[in-house]
Amino acid sequence: MLHTKLRFDDSRTADFVFVAEGREIFVHRSVLMEQSIFLRGFLGKDPSCTRINANNAVYEAMHIVLRSLYEPLAPNVFGDFQYNFTIVLSAFEISLHFTIDHIVAVAAPQLMHLIDKLNVVRAVKACLKHPMN
Repeated sequence: MLHTKLRFDDSRTADFVFVAEGREIFVHRSVLMEQSIFLRGFLGKDPSCTRINANNAVYEAMHIVLRSLYEPLAPNVFGDFQYNFTIVLSAFEISLHFTIDHIVAVAAPQLMHLIDKLNVVRAVKACLKHPMN
């Protein structure tokens, strides 16, 4: 279920913050818990948690993943980033880690087009860190 009534990245209404590359993204705990099995379990164990520092995530990738919990994905969700392996890989890893399957489904084929002999090891490491079921 997408949340069009709750506003994405609105510091006035948000009760949870993700930080990536030192930049904040404001979200709602209820949305996170509803749409991610991983976050439901993680946040359910610590009701006082209001912030996650995603030190290894690329800001643009985190923004895409979290925005997708609020609104339908655009057909070209990676748009200007379609040729940026780092952003697509980061979105893929975030989605695998948080179990957000609709982004995994979009990012995986995009990665297949972007993998070359220079970045294949990074892609394989990401898959090994976060094995798909």
